[in-house]
Amino acid sequence: MQQKPPKVELIIAGVGGQGVLFAGQMLAQAGLRKYRYVSYMPSYGVEKRGGPSECTLVLSDEPVSSPVLDQAQTVMLLDSSQAKMFEGRVRPGGTMIVEKTGLDFKPTRADLHVKPVSGLEIAMGMGGAVVNNLIMLGVYAELMKPVAPEIILEEIERKSGDRTELRERNRAAFNRGLALGRMLAA
Repeated sequence: MQQKPPKVELIIAGVGGQGVLFAGQMLAQAGLRKYRYVSYMPSYGVEKRGGPSECTLVLSDEPVSSPVLDQAQTVMLLDSSQAKMFEGRVRPGGTMIVEKTGLDFKPTRADLHVKPVSGLEIAMGMGGAVVNNLIMLGVYAELMKPVAPEIILEEIERKSGDRTELRERNRAAFNRGLALGRMLAA
């Protein structure tokens, strides 16, 4: 059985329509099954699509003092153009998991672990960009091990409901992310 970290901090960011909030909700729901305290705080612009979108998550067995995170152990970016802006929001020694498409980013910090992911390219091969968030969530789940991936997958499938095609596509995307995460960890 996987040992859970005592505390997990994650910032997920991108633009509206990329599924930032959905990915955060799935991890928060899974976290409720393993941690005493879960904080999920979404933030987004008024635009329906294309505006900034972000969520912060804290999973902990100790009370969470604030849902606001200036910095987190991990920052996951679905929009590579935000890498420079979010570099300072990664804690010292932390990890940035970032979409590789269009990535033009050289970290200014030696302690930052950058994991570029070709999630969008893989998602397009699976039928559309809409599943990139679940590919990236799978990568995060495999690299950082916040909660057993099976629990996250159960939440994704539960949210997919009776829509078999959607459930299968979401499962396949998350599993591709897990496999990609294993490759990045090697």
